[in-house]
Order: sequence, then C-alpha cells, then structure tokens
Amino acid sequence: MAVVRLVHIGLRNYVDAGRLQDCHSFSDVAVQRMVRAMRRQGGIVLDLTLGRRTRSVLVLRSGHVVLSPLTVDTLRQRLRAAGS
Repeated sequence: MAVVRLVHIGLRNYVDAGRLQDCHSFSDVAVQRMVRAMRRQGGIVLDLTLGRRTRSVLVLRSGHVVLSPLTVDTLRQRLRAAGS
C-alpha cells in the first residue's frame, strides 16, 4: 500500500507530495502564459486561492495545474517537512 503524504497548500487545501512535479512563482511571465494557455486549451487548472492573490503555481504529474495563495518558499518548506 502506497503512503500518501499530503502537503497543505493553503486555505484548507492539500496536495499529495508524490504527485507534485514542479512549483513556480506566479510572478514569472512565462508561468502566467502557461496558465492562460492551459485555460484556453481546456486543460485542468484548479484555482485554490478563493479570491486571494495567486503567488505560486503547482504542476502535478497528471498535467493538472494548481494555483495557490502561498509563496513558493513556504510550499518548499512544507514539502521538505513532509519528507519529499
């Protein structure tokens, strides 16, 4: 049985650390373009900010994109604490 390590990504939302591929800052213009392109092409973009400012973008191995209100540094600290 596989162990699931959930990482809190803000506002009572969690992601399995094993499924996380990459984490980017939303202030990068290339990342903003990627999110816009995903929305236009019908890709799955999960906006978990609940109206707050988007500070980071998580890319999952399944191709999903998750928008988070937490900074990249905070998420990386939580990933380290989760053991990934």
